[in-house]
Amino acid sequence: MPRSEFSAEEVSQLVQIGGLIRFSIPCDGGYQQTPETAEEKRAMLHAPARMAERFSYFENICLHTLKRQTDPNFTIGVLVGEDMPSHYRSKLDALLQDLPQARVIAKPYMPYRELVTQAFDEVFDQKTPFRLSFRLDDDDAVALDFIAELRARLPHILSLAGGLDPIGIAFLLGLTLIRGEIVPTVNARPLGLGLGVLAPAGRKVHALSYGHEKLHQNMPVLMDPYPVMSLRAFHESNDSEVVLPAGRRPEMSQSDIAATLERRFALDIAKVLAL
Repeated sequence: MPRSEFSAEEVSQLVQIGGLIRFSIPCDGGYQQTPETAEEKRAMLHAPARMAERFSYFENICLHTLKRQTDPNFTIGVLVGEDMPSHYRSKLDALLQDLPQARVIAKPYMPYRELVTQAFDEVFDQKTPFRLSFRLDDDDAVALDFIAELRARLPHILSLAGGLDPIGIAFLLGLTLIRGEIVPTVNARPLGLGLGVLAPAGRKVHALSYGHEKLHQNMPVLMDPYPVMSLRAFHESNDSEVVLPAGRRPEMSQSDIAATLERRFALDIAKVLAL
């Protein structure tokens, strides 16, 4: 039977949906602004003020929406260093207790590409022939129907890929929390957030195999400008440059943005702006 003839239910049984959250993970590479030595990286990443900020966003934005997904059929790994201080690890374990889809993946210091590939191998534990991977940072959020929307598109993207080659899907419309305001953007190219990569399990290709801005240079990517699918936060401990992503700025009033946050993310705008 050609792949395009599979029903949505059959395709869903062939594909495991899994994500990876990088949580202050010391590694060789993968950052733009960290010190050179492993010891200096650990000290910077685990500094008390920085970790307090990261945990605040993680609990109130990232986990908030993952715990409320309309489709709970996914797995997600939270990637940390084996040497994460015990009080942070205990706090992380406590926050994940009511998210059964999640597990902590603790790894030693190693090259970044090897690290994330190993981590995704642990995320994908159902031995399905296809993997649909996604990525998050600990201060990002996806809409409540992100998993459901990925699953709904499985028959389409699997048929486009022919079942053999990786293919990406990118939801381009998102919100950015930056400098005390929330700005909507239809991104000019895929961002890491609101993005998925479908690949045969044996190919070892995942959502962190390529820089998100180069994903469409390495595989076909289905890009959808609707609906609002992501909330990205910029703040003091961001590794990337604090600038809005390139793209079109849809006209949305403050009341529209507040209603979108409530409807798409179950978030209160005042609480988000107060983070």
